[in-house]
Amino acid sequence: MLDTHHESEILDLYEIALLLNYERTSSEPRFRYTKLREVASHELDFQTLLINTPIWTAHKGPKDGFVFQRMEPAVIADSGSREVPDLPSNMLPQIVYPLARDISQLAPDRLETIYWQARGHDSCFKSVAILQHFFDLYTTDPNIRIRLADGKEYFSSPSTRSIIEYELLTVQRLTIAVVLPENKAYATGSADQPRFKHAVVVFESHSYNGGVQTVLDLASMQFGDTGRGPGHSGKGTLVLESLDDYHDRLSSGGRVEQEGGSPKMFTETPTT
Repeated sequence: MLDTHHESEILDLYEIALLLNYERTSSEPRFRYTKLREVASHELDFQTLLINTPIWTAHKGPKDGFVFQRMEPAVIADSGSREVPDLPSNMLPQIVYPLARDISQLAPDRLETIYWQARGHDSCFKSVAILQHFFDLYTTDPNIRIRLADGKEYFSSPSTRSIIEYELLTVQRLTIAVVLPENKAYATGSADQPRFKHAVVVFESHSYNGGVQTVLDLASMQFGDTGRGPGHSGKGTLVLESLDDYHDRLSSGGRVEQEGGSPKMFTETPTT
């Protein structure tokens, strides 16, 4: 347990979120040791695999397809047995696969999107759970600094947090990530998901800050570039913005469409 007796200690929520997301994605078991083999879209179909499931072929909107090949684990030089983490910067393979389009010239920001988009599949609840476990390590309720993209800054604490679960209409963009040689496919936004559940964590600022509610969405990138943050024009890999701005994000059609009515809210009382 972490004992925080110093009132001056302040945890930065954005920095915590970045660290936890890095740890989760760089060792994600479903994609561990994989390299990107092929990229497909609504304009260019798969070349090295035959994907004939209606989830892919019948989808009428934008779609992204990724094929990953699991490789032998790589070890960091001069580190004994410490394995290399999976990152966007080392996601490309050293070989070119026959029939596959050349992906060696993909821009770094495109590789980053693919990395987070694939690994973001079904990760919102896992991300929320990891954040919960992190705060459970503290024996006291630490102060949290919340910095938003518009320059506003608030202070809160883990005891104010709530989990909001949204039930969303069908996600507009389809993503399929295939992992070989297991032939495992992970789909986000398919037509057989008429209701898509997505969870975020909401923090309420201290009363002297006006009780402002801020949303932390750790899995926003599963929807592609439209999930970038921390604000609407951000280039980061998670969302941290006011509750009103987040609802605008959902209802604007930029990422998903929100079903009418209020979301389900579950208030978590952290262990102290």
